[in-house]
Amino acid sequence: MRDYQSAVRDLNTLQTNATVLANQARVGFPAYGTGLANMKVHLDRLGYQPSDLNRLNVIHVAGTKGKGSTSVYCESILRRLPRGSSDETPLRVGVYTSPHLIQARERIRLGGKPVAESLFAKYFYEVWDAVIAERMDVVVLEVGIGGRYDSTNLVPKPVVCGITSLGLDHQTVLGNTLAEIAAQKAGIAKPGVPLICVPQPVEAREAIERVAKEEKAFLAWLIPNLIYRTIPLGIQGAHQALNAQLAAALATHWVRGSSLRHPAVERALAALTGAGPQIPPFIAEGITEARWPGRSQVVREPESNLTWYLDGAHTKESMEACATWFTATASAEPPVPTVLIFNCSRGRASGGMLQALGRHVLPRISITAAVFCPNLTQRSDGQNYNVNIGAELPDQHEHRAIWDALCAETAVACTTAVAPTIQAAVDWARAQAPADRPSQIFVTGSLHLVGGVLDILDVPLFDE
Repeated sequence: MRDYQSAVRDLNTLQTNATVLANQARVGFPAYGTGLANMKVHLDRLGYQPSDLNRLNVIHVAGTKGKGSTSVYCESILRRLPRGSSDETPLRVGVYTSPHLIQARERIRLGGKPVAESLFAKYFYEVWDAVIAERMDVVVLEVGIGGRYDSTNLVPKPVVCGITSLGLDHQTVLGNTLAEIAAQKAGIAKPGVPLICVPQPVEAREAIERVAKEEKAFLAWLIPNLIYRTIPLGIQGAHQALNAQLAAALATHWVRGSSLRHPAVERALAALTGAGPQIPPFIAEGITEARWPGRSQVVREPESNLTWYLDGAHTKESMEACATWFTATASAEPPVPTVLIFNCSRGRASGGMLQALGRHVLPRISITAAVFCPNLTQRSDGQNYNVNIGAELPDQHEHRAIWDALCAETAVACTTAVAPTIQAAVDWARAQAPADRPSQIFVTGSLHLVGGVLDILDVPLFDE
């Protein structure tokens, strides 16, 4: 039976991104890029050419930090625009992001909602029909890894491209320096296509400028505008203001480069070029109403003294932003018992992430207990038959040892443990939190961990 569950089971028999990256790392840097070449082969077998993808009117977003948030902000902004001068219905906006938190279908959203289970199953087995049957006015496409050789870079001519903040990530395939990584991220640049970038360190900036010149792209550097810090952000965190501004710039360039002509939209865009820092309502509302589950999310349990703080972070820089958000949002005075649940996917720089987390949080928040676990859930979407369970636990013991050392250095008394699954970690954390007074649990690190906890808490991710 080809239903959603069977589609997920078949999907989960395939190799993981981690497996692909590990294989490429063993072969060496030249192996990176075979995925894009294979995508062209698959597309040809389906009877299509890369040029056919231009009909999706793509906004292509690369970066190390914030590319998912930027994509979601962009989607939220564009869904508030009419389709044309005589058509008041909203733009049909599709968005692809990764990874998913709980269900694989979250990665593909149509009109702000995950694709239905029945459609996911149908199009999983029919592949290309999803693009034809669910024609979108615009598709916001988040890069997976890198940019130049990422499978999403199959689109020959997006309407506009963007690059979020860069940092060291996936060094085994992208390069050992920020300049090398930036050159890979900038590989999404296309001739004659605007490429909008947030401010970057000098070495990254120079690499992006070189690649943009080689590819004959129209490079524009975003100048941070403090007015975006005055708009209520739908995705919390001070760092999100820059992501929101980039999304606004991408959406504005997309509208100006598209066939969309609507008097109200034209007037709003004209206001952007005026003397005052006026932001059109569709942009402000899109930023305020954007929702991105598992990112800077607070969940208060009904009829309980327990509050959950959840935010994914996969690099040292992302963890610093996450820790800044948590310390600014969570209760600190009087000291509230706090339990940490942490996981870092294999291959990540877990030591640097935990150091950043401890340096920001331990002096400010009373972390009384911490538990470390692999990303193992009971839901079928979270299963993968290529994962070696036994190889996951040693990493968690290493994370525990790093955290114990950090607590000892800062004279913090913290009970620690390793749990075999996310459910076991949640159970352990609940047991450490006193039931007779307010307490909080901080979940961070891998987004798969965050998704697993949200699933256990039975928190709805999207309004469906």
